[in-house]
Amino acid sequence: MSNINLEDGKSFLLIRFTEILLRYFGYSLNHYQKRGAAMRKSYTFGIPFGLQRESGLFLDITEVSRGIDCNCICPACKTDLLAKQGEVKLWHFSHSTAVAGDCDGLMEAIRGKIIEVINEHQVLGFPNLLAGDDGGPVSLNEVSGSGSMFGGTADLFVKVNDLCVAVFLDRDRSISEKLTFDHLHPSERVAALRIDLPDIEYEISQVQLGRRKTTYSECIESLIIDETSSREWLYHPLMHELESEPLQEYRGREPSEEGPLLQRLADCKMKLPDILPGSHNALVRLQQDTIVCLCRLTVRAYDIAQTDEFPLFLRYFRLHCLENSEHVSYERLICWQEMISKTQEGQSLTQNELEYLHEIVRIAFYNHRLNNVSISDVKNHDTGKKSGRVESQNYSLL
Repeated sequence: MSNINLEDGKSFLLIRFTEILLRYFGYSLNHYQKRGAAMRKSYTFGIPFGLQRESGLFLDITEVSRGIDCNCICPACKTDLLAKQGEVKLWHFSHSTAVAGDCDGLMEAIRGKIIEVINEHQVLGFPNLLAGDDGGPVSLNEVSGSGSMFGGTADLFVKVNDLCVAVFLDRDRSISEKLTFDHLHPSERVAALRIDLPDIEYEISQVQLGRRKTTYSECIESLIIDETSSREWLYHPLMHELESEPLQEYRGREPSEEGPLLQRLADCKMKLPDILPGSHNALVRLQQDTIVCLCRLTVRAYDIAQTDEFPLFLRYFRLHCLENSEHVSYERLICWQEMISKTQEGQSLTQNELEYLHEIVRIAFYNHRLNNVSISDVKNHDTGKKSGRVESQNYSLL
């Protein structure tokens, strides 16, 4: 893929539009370029837990005073937090000032709260090694801090009888690729447990949306102590004895949910006729139908997004490409296409997201083509129809 030449006016405009759009959402273009690879979509808005200054405890948004009086800092960057407890927006913590560079306060807050819960209750839900049994809560003999094990850094160690378990809080589903267990002998009483933070984060978002009737803190306690669906054994000494038995398979949520995205695409699928409608009224109705379809495809982007970049493109389309209730802006549509194909954000989209945007492009260009058909063309078509000389006009965009 060729680099964008900033000296070219059109490319410069493209970059400026991208910068403006990203800043609208509180990010900078450099912020995304530094991160490079496709970002995991976050389902939770803001930060669910703040680190209280005096006690060092992780408090959720329902346990503090409003605004700066919450007296909490971000667990990741240590910036002062504001407790947003309004009547309209979802309750969350946010940074009190702009943050320079990257800050993953969301996942660091969840990680810290999990460690706090395990230390406080001295109980952890363990999955069963064998398929068919979910496992359950187990009392711990000892809990200690982070350290190196199996070629990686465990977030904490817990001990059950004589078994030492290294617990890895996996925020990006990559830890299993970094660890090695080949050197271990079955007599060594060590094990590795992976807890999937994206799974936990999704459940936190359900609390935020009111779909789980509990608080953030209670949700974490239930998920960590009572449930086992968000974790798996990466290694356990008993695996050597159970090689012929069906082991428990991890059944967490996938990194990217295809369901909502593909479902909306199927629900909004629009058949675009190759032949121009035979009357002006039919032409107008078809134009309106394309606009309605485009609005449905681009609304509530975060409900269907697989990456954090995807909503930026839908937001731009709604703000700039939909000129009015009937027409699409051709110039801005072309610019939007180039944003998809030539920017870092476009390269970070999943294949499903790209196909979704291509469907929007297809319908938008059809709308533009309809808009360019003059009323006289339609009148000529009607006149020819009355005289028996109707010539079919092909307006296919395929």
